[in-house]
Amino acid sequence: MSDRICLLLLAGFLGICTFFDVKNKRIPVALLAAGAAAGAGVCLLSGRPLSQSVVGLIPGVILLCISPISRGGVGAGDGVCTVIAGLFAGLYSYSVLLAALFAAAMIGGIWSLAKKKGRKWSLPFAPFLTGAALLLGITA
Repeated sequence: MSDRICLLLLAGFLGICTFFDVKNKRIPVALLAAGAAAGAGVCLLSGRPLSQSVVGLIPGVILLCISPISRGGVGAGDGVCTVIAGLFAGLYSYSVLLAALFAAAMIGGIWSLAKKKGRKWSLPFAPFLTGAALLLGITA
């Protein structure tokens, strides 16, 4: 299975997560569990070395560790989605996360200035992960 297909499958999964993240600001645990199972299947079928997928989990694990420290600034669902990205995309999970962080910072900064918001507002992160995975899947 090619990297392009893995990234596009990831974008599809993250697209479903985006719906819940935007609507409820929560991603259902059952959906995350199903995504992890699908990601594990893609990982096995991709033919890439298992070590690449394990290393691809690191960005998500870091976000999961930051989540309780940030007092809700980074949601646990965002961390789990990024862990799942590591299963689907292996080392591409770093690119997905960096592109999503860049886009979220740019749009969040612009939105914050335009709406004159303070520091106490939230921005769903799943849409940015989805966009990054889709963009990388198209260009891979």
